[in-house]
This record gives sequence, structure tokens and C-alpha cells, in this order.
Amino acid sequence: MESDAGDKAFGFSRRDFIKTAGLGIAAVSIPGLVMSANAGAASMTGVGHDEIETDVLVIGGGFAGIFAAMKAREKGVDVAMAVKGTVGRSGMTPWGDAFLVFNGTQVERERWVDSIHSNGEYISNLDYVKMYIDYSSKVYDQMTSWGALQDKAKTFRKKVKEAGITLLERVVITDLIVSGSRVCGAIGFHFTEDKAVVIKARSVVMASGAGAYKPNGFPLSSLTFDGDAMAYKHGLAISGKEFNDTHGTSANAPADCWAVRNSINKMDSLFYGPLNLDASIAAHEGEIPYRGSGPPGIFPQGTSGRSQSGPPGMNGSEPAGGPPGRDGGPPGMTGGPPGASGPSGIGGSMVGGASAGNSGHKTEGIWPSDSKCGTLMPGLFAAGDALASMQCGAMYTSPGVSGIGSCAQGWVAGERAAEFAKTVKKASVSEKQIISLKEDIFAEREHEKGYSPAWVTKMLQNIMIPYYVTLVKKEDRLNAALTNIEFLREHMLPKLKAESTHELRLAHDTNMVLNAEMKLRASLFRTESRGTHFREDYPFRDDKNWMAWVLIRNENNRMIPFKEPIPKEWQLDGSKSYKERYPNFRFPGEAAALEKKL
Repeated sequence: MESDAGDKAFGFSRRDFIKTAGLGIAAVSIPGLVMSANAGAASMTGVGHDEIETDVLVIGGGFAGIFAAMKAREKGVDVAMAVKGTVGRSGMTPWGDAFLVFNGTQVERERWVDSIHSNGEYISNLDYVKMYIDYSSKVYDQMTSWGALQDKAKTFRKKVKEAGITLLERVVITDLIVSGSRVCGAIGFHFTEDKAVVIKARSVVMASGAGAYKPNGFPLSSLTFDGDAMAYKHGLAISGKEFNDTHGTSANAPADCWAVRNSINKMDSLFYGPLNLDASIAAHEGEIPYRGSGPPGIFPQGTSGRSQSGPPGMNGSEPAGGPPGRDGGPPGMTGGPPGASGPSGIGGSMVGGASAGNSGHKTEGIWPSDSKCGTLMPGLFAAGDALASMQCGAMYTSPGVSGIGSCAQGWVAGERAAEFAKTVKKASVSEKQIISLKEDIFAEREHEKGYSPAWVTKMLQNIMIPYYVTLVKKEDRLNAALTNIEFLREHMLPKLKAESTHELRLAHDTNMVLNAEMKLRASLFRTESRGTHFREDYPFRDDKNWMAWVLIRNENNRMIPFKEPIPKEWQLDGSKSYKERYPNFRFPGEAAALEKKL
């Protein structure tokens, strides 16, 4: 059930929202939770800004952003790159160190496509699957030629500088600048001072990554769905929110992504190199010796490696009848139950929730308008985890496909953005528009009292991270969580305070609340279970009604979910039985529910 308040809150400017949403309501008066004074409150009326003009603006400095910026620059246009953190260490780039490369030597291309599609439970976007396959060797060769396989962070930053790309690090981009229907830049602010950054551009590539709820683990704490929030505000559709990323981490060192990754490297023998599905399939089928150099999840029985799902046909050791999780844990939980051994070298148990709030890689984000990273806003392109490419469908396919997918999409988006920039004139942006956008950015710095954004984030985590909300779902619990998220949005967000630019960044990070509402509404809307989306009250795949993607759009300040059907030529062969279509995973309660349904 949707409340009017829940429908109408998002869609205003942040300044309008603050004026209209609950300012007259008394603060929560529970001891320790009352609003406190803002010692750093100051008028932002005269705040200045740096102004930059370029042909192409890339937002984000991870895999997708790097390739977008470099490939746009190779087209001979000026490029600026705005990064929330540091190039090469942004987003999930620190985690990505495996590349699954198609070379066509042992297994035909169509088998790759079919394998990825079936593992994604038949809602993968095959155009983007094919993009990943077609670009995988080129991406790997490019990374090799740059020397990035040895040290991504240093190499990426060096290459960006050598290419003459204007690099803006530690800059938070908060909104797109739009003239008419066309994007013409973006605006944000510096971490270190109360100063805005205005970037005027002929085209923009959104490569800002996905997000999570600042969990203690996995390198996602700086990702807060910024691209989704910017796009949604301007009427673009967002997709993929009902699914979950399933990475675990060590209980002893949950936030040390480098140590966890290195230990997994030792345990699974993952390495920088052309891991290829051809060899992995052949190895699993006993056709060639398997040397442990492929992705975890496609190890033959008796070899070392974690129990983690690879594409169907390669995970015969998965326990029959088990839930869609790993090692008997709740659906979507990679790490299994507490007590399972953690990565070697770290110790402690593997725990879930390391990526809480994140959807599957290459699943959530801005909905594409075509098969080449375009959006419905002229001049705006998207790539990587900021694009709902549905490359992996309802469940992550295999380690090594996400990094290459991000690079491939960045490559395509960068080239297209450069070509678009060559065809249009610089759009005019009024001073009045810039002033209004700056007022929105710095609103929390002016509040004389309010709630700490860190405290609001804790409240969000308490609502959304429990497994019985995001992993094991049911209508009554989803609606209960939605009621609480609506309360945060109506009563807490308008009263955020920021005593410094650091707290201002944390205030803007509460885009997580918007994402939480999207996640809950999408989960309520998809009345079936599929991949990492598990509904206790609908514990089965419903191919008749849900061969579709769930999109969310802002319509007249109402958050509206709707279906986008999978193209007929990509849909399942109707002659196969349910068990033939889904041979690998069984949801709890699935058999009884199917029998009753049939």
C-alpha cells in the first residue's frame, strides 16, 4: 500500500523540500535523539564557485570512469573528470582484480551468452552481455598496455594526467545542470572549503557507481547512489533495485578490502590475467586440467575454492534443494552462516551484509534508452554500476565479468559522449540557475540546529540492513520498513545540519534514503522470487507475469514502479518444464507454493 506522503516527497529541489516537508513538526524528544545546535552554521548567500568549461564531463573515477575519460579524450575533445575520492581507488575499483576474458578458442560465443543469461535467470539484457563479450579482449589488452594490471591506482592516475584530462578529485557532484531537456554540465562542491564547483559541458558520462548503506566491509562506503538521485530528480527511470549483492567479508577485518581481497587471491588462486569462461567450462567438464586460475564457483568437485555460484552448467556441486544462497545461508548470502571460516590470513568467520543496500553488479542504476549506454536525456550517457545494463540479470554471473563490463561500458559511453559533444553548441546556463543550485547544495550548512547526518544514516541502517527486510522479504515487513523510511524522509532529512564541508558531504550521502524507498517499492512490486530477490509470500519464479524488468520513475512527484517486458526473442523456451528452466536453485517453500499455484 502506498501513502500519499510516500508518493509525493521526492521530486522537489532540495531547497523546496526543506521548505515544505515538516519544518513545523516538533523534534523527536527521546533523550539523546533531540536536535542539537549547529556550531558551524553560517550564511551561504555569498558562497563562491570555481567554473570549468569542457566538452565532456565524466563523473566518477573507477573502471567505467577511467575508460570513459580516456576514450573520449582519444576522440580529440576536452575532458574533465570529477571524482568523489581518488582516481583508481574510487568505488569498487579496489576490489576488482579478476578479468574473465572471452577468446573464443574453446567454447563458442553463443554458449557464453546463454550461460550468462541462464545464470541471470533470464532477465539479463543480452545487448549488454554481448558488449561485455565483444570488448573483453580489447579491455584486457588496453589494461595490459597501460601497465594497470600491476597497480591500478597509480597507473590510472598517471594516464589521466598524461592525457591532459582536467582532474577534479575530492569533489562531490550533487546535481546535473539541465537546459531545456539537454544536460549541459553538473554542479557540486569541494571537500575542503565552502565553495561550489560548476562544470559546463556539452555532454556528460555518469560513472558514479552504485551504492550501499555504508556497511562495515567491502569497498562501498563512499558510494551512495548519487547518480540515481540526480537522474531520478530529472525524470529518468531507475531499475534493478529489488536485487541484492551478496558479498561477505571477514568478521575480524570487515572494512579492510585490500586484506580480504589478497587473502581470497591466495585461497582461490585468482590473478590478474585473461581468466576465460572457455577454459573454466572445459575444466569443469574434465576436458582439460584445471589449475585453479579461474573464478571461484566453477571448481570441479574435489578442487580448492569457495562454494560460490558460477554460470549454470558449471556449478554441479551446488547442493540440490538448497536456497539461492551459498552454503545453506539465507537467500543471497555469499558467506553462509556465522562460523564459516573466513579468508585465509585474516581469520574469523565470514559474515554477510558486507554490501548491504547494493544491488547486483551491472544491475541497478539509470535505465538505458538504447544498447550503447545512452539515456533519455540528450547528452547524458551512463556506464558501469551507474547504468542499469542488466548485464548479469537477477544474480551475479561470475567473478571477472563486472570489472570488464564496467570498462566496456565506459569505453562505449566515452566515445559516444565525445561524438555528441562535437555536434552541439555550448548551452547557456543562467546565473539565476547557478545561484538556485548552490542554495540547494549548502542548505544544511545554514541550519542553526538539526540532526547529524551520521545519526540519520544509523537510523537508515537499522531499518534496511536486517536480513528479514532486504534478503528474506515479505509484504508486511517491507511495508513496515517503508513506513519508517518515509518517516526519515519526511521528518529527518529536512532538518539535517552540517557543521563542516565533511558533514555536508554526509548530508548529501543521505541519497541512501531515496534509494531505500526505491528498493522497498521495487521489492513490493515484483511479486515473485528470482535470483537474489526472495519473497517468502511468493517463493517461486513467475515467468508468465515477470519476464520483465522493474523500473521506477518520478511522475508528478510520485514514485511509480512499472514493468518493462523482456524482448520476446530473449524470453524462455516455453516448452521446458519449470525444473528444466531452473535446475540449480530452489527457494525455501517453493515446491509447496508451486503445487498450490498450479
